[in-house]
Amino acid sequence: MKFSIQSKILILSLSCTLLGTLTLGNISALFISRITQRTSIQSIENQLNAEASKLNVSFVEHEKYTQALVAGIFSQIKLDSANFFNKNLTTHIANIKDRITSTIGNIPGVKTIYVRFNPSITSPDAGLFLVKDNNSDSPFASVLPTNITQYSPNDVEHVGWYYLPIQTGKPMWLTPYYNKNIDVYMISYVVPMFLENKELGVAGIDIDFELMTKLISKIRILKTGYTYLEDNEGLVTYHPTFPVGLSFKPSEDQIRISTELFNGMTLVGIIPLSELNAQRNKLILQCILFILILLALTTTITIIFARS
Repeated sequence: MKFSIQSKILILSLSCTLLGTLTLGNISALFISRITQRTSIQSIENQLNAEASKLNVSFVEHEKYTQALVAGIFSQIKLDSANFFNKNLTTHIANIKDRITSTIGNIPGVKTIYVRFNPSITSPDAGLFLVKDNNSDSPFASVLPTNITQYSPNDVEHVGWYYLPIQTGKPMWLTPYYNKNIDVYMISYVVPMFLENKELGVAGIDIDFELMTKLISKIRILKTGYTYLEDNEGLVTYHPTFPVGLSFKPSEDQIRISTELFNGMTLVGIIPLSELNAQRNKLILQCILFILILLALTTTITIIFARS
């Protein structure tokens, strides 16, 4: 079968048009896929970092006030080193309480504040233990401090707040835990106190962990994405549906994005891939429609030109 020169030109033109259009379509779709996904992930990372910054501001504030409290205690000890831990201890504890009431006591979210001394140099319940009830406007009430010597140093639920910082020898945020002494799930920041390598005790604060989890539960990423918390070992400390204390792995149709918090925990975002790719798919569909329109237009022009 022989084709006229006009037919050959038409077939060649249509082939080049089709090949060029398909090539342009594939390149455009690939470019859109990469750019939109990268942009979406960057946007989610920015949102997660912004939420983490809000939490970090609170952590830094708690650290600052607790360390200032410890500095004040050291000043009192140096001024009255001979009698601080014996006949003048009651007076010093009263002064510490006054300082706490005007500083740390005004920070939202604080559940308890305590200053505990080494039971080997004072009585086992010596110190200060202030507790606030569920009414955030109520003042702190003094509670008889826990007798530290009643429990094993390995009993984290009762005395982990004392022995863990003493063992590490440095300020630390404790992994969220259930405090059986006051029946509250909390997170603690504790500063151990040493003077000339001598253990003096600890000063710390407890934050009601439920207040933090309520804030995290309100974070929404895209439509159905959510956030949860992990400790420094990758174990869940808060998740809307998953058990605490286990390691969570997202499914294959989900993507994980995370950022580390100031206290060593990690804020993790889980986003369905279908939602992450929704914008990409929309743009690719628009690109395909445009390519089809362009193909139809160029084909029509080519046919008209070839016949002329």
